[in-house]
Amino acid sequence: MHLFRNPFFERHHGHLLWPYLWSSLYRNNDTKTKTQTPNTDLPALPKIGHEVLTVSGEEEGKKLNYFLWNEKDGKRRQSVVIVTMDFLDFPKNIRKVSHGVIAMMLDDETEMFICPNGKVFTKKQHDSRYMMYNQYDHFPNKLAYCGDVNLDFKPHGQGKFLFYADNEYLTYVGDAEDGQIRGEGILTWRNGTVAEGIFDRNYFEGKRTYPNGDVLVGMWTNDVLDMLKTADFADGRKIYNTVHGLMKHFIAATMILPDVGNFVGQIWNTSLQPYRGTMPYLEGRIYEGEFDCNHLMHGNGKMTLPTGVSYAGKWQNGYICILVPGILTLIGEHQGEIRGHPTVGLMAEHLTMDDFSYKKVEKVEEEKVEEEEEEEDDE
Repeated sequence: MHLFRNPFFERHHGHLLWPYLWSSLYRNNDTKTKTQTPNTDLPALPKIGHEVLTVSGEEEGKKLNYFLWNEKDGKRRQSVVIVTMDFLDFPKNIRKVSHGVIAMMLDDETEMFICPNGKVFTKKQHDSRYMMYNQYDHFPNKLAYCGDVNLDFKPHGQGKFLFYADNEYLTYVGDAEDGQIRGEGILTWRNGTVAEGIFDRNYFEGKRTYPNGDVLVGMWTNDVLDMLKTADFADGRKIYNTVHGLMKHFIAATMILPDVGNFVGQIWNTSLQPYRGTMPYLEGRIYEGEFDCNHLMHGNGKMTLPTGVSYAGKWQNGYICILVPGILTLIGEHQGEIRGHPTVGLMAEHLTMDDFSYKKVEKVEEEKVEEEEEEEDDE
């Protein structure tokens, strides 16, 4: 057994020495290069509850060190160095608040609070808001939060978060609860996206406006769209009357396509483009079937012209696929059905493929103008 160690004393009283040993070790460090003396101006902080707080300082170097010591049932639980700070002069007014938080007056109006997790808060006497810095080195140039806090010095109530450059977010203004973004607020991304609505950890419900001008209203989880309510795209497309849960990857909705028509049916829940449904085109044609990602007829479907003539078959990129047989239904003098490949036999004689191809309103209007000019020339 070591001559200078007493196991019984260490077991029952040794924990009382550790804070002073920490301070002593720090003060005696590097004694060969400089002489360090404790700052006698620092007030002695008494034991409060189950916590013993010791403060030590260096006159030379102007550093102030805080050590937090937690006790419970007479046994050592935790020893943490909170922060080492450089001051031009040591603060005279230092006090213990609660939960290991240290408070000091920086000047006649500003009070600083140092938390055990390293976060630092400042507050002006005539201002209800607290300024939060994620660590002392960030004070006073890298503000992380400004607003209300609770008794545990966590953002709580109304405030504004400011995120660092390595974060995808820029700012959040709104409600906070127990240090978390929760409640009604506005979140802004660095890329220009703005979300306005209700936040609850990884869940968001409200409106998102994207840099390109698209506006979506719905619900997101972990930044993934779970449920779309409405969409107003910068190119003029609109989505409304949405119904969810009918199919796994699709949404039942009404979609307005400028210069094309109004689609009613299923849209993809990822690309938000038509998949299968009915498209009454603006010029009078009606298509029922499948579409591609560019809302062109693509897959199996049926198109009916204003005259009543219809063709059922397969489309590819907005045009009838000539490799697959279809059914042409005629009315009037040649009423009946013709089955076969679009370019063979009777089908080729009676099928005008351009009538069943994708057209924008501009092209249809140009064709009408040409027809009117031809009629005037005949007259």
